[in-house]
Amino acid sequence: MSRTRLQYYFSRKQATASALALALALAAPLFVSNVQPASAQTPTTTIPGLSATQKQQVAARRVKLQKDLDALAANKKLTEPKKQKAFEKLEADYASDIAALLTLEQKKAIIDKQSEESALRKKREAEFHDVTVKIMTLSDKIAASLTPDQSKKLDQIKLDAKDKAQKISSDTTLNAAQKSAANGKLEDAMQDQVQAILTPDQKKMFNDMDTLEQRQIQLMNGAKPKS
Repeated sequence: MSRTRLQYYFSRKQATASALALALALAAPLFVSNVQPASAQTPTTTIPGLSATQKQQVAARRVKLQKDLDALAANKKLTEPKKQKAFEKLEADYASDIAALLTLEQKKAIIDKQSEESALRKKREAEFHDVTVKIMTLSDKIAASLTPDQSKKLDQIKLDAKDKAQKISSDTTLNAAQKSAANGKLEDAMQDQVQAILTPDQKKMFNDMDTLEQRQIQLMNGAKPKS
């Protein structure tokens, strides 16, 4: 059971609404606009069959775009709304110029690829939603199965772990790697403490949630959705 999953469980004790808010927060990377910074769009590696001349033209146009973006970012006279409009125009002009360099076959290949990626994204979002619902359901079952004594012990484990984590964070004698290692040991100890107070059925539910959580992370990182 991961530290994130433990934190998820603890937040579940507040209300179902809290769990839903967490689910939406976790899902955010999947549902936000897929518009990337203009300078990152249409890299030459994603355009099939580029000739040497086309590669040079695309690279030159990307250099110009980056310069335009840098100038826009440095312009302190423009308001944010005006900067947004200017950004959108730079992006549109860039896309238009790149498209003008491509053959019909290359344009079709890009459209086909985008359609494929869109279909995969929809399947990924659907699976993510299904996994999230399963996690929330398991969390409800665990919360309902805990005895008052177990709840009290879990709260104490949480408080102790939080205190130790804060001490690690504020310890100026540790470098980043040492803090990461210390937090890892703290996480392992916390898992052992939690496992020690659970029944076999509760352990299984927690482990099932951990498996689902790992799948969530995979999906958020672009894993291929299940068929």
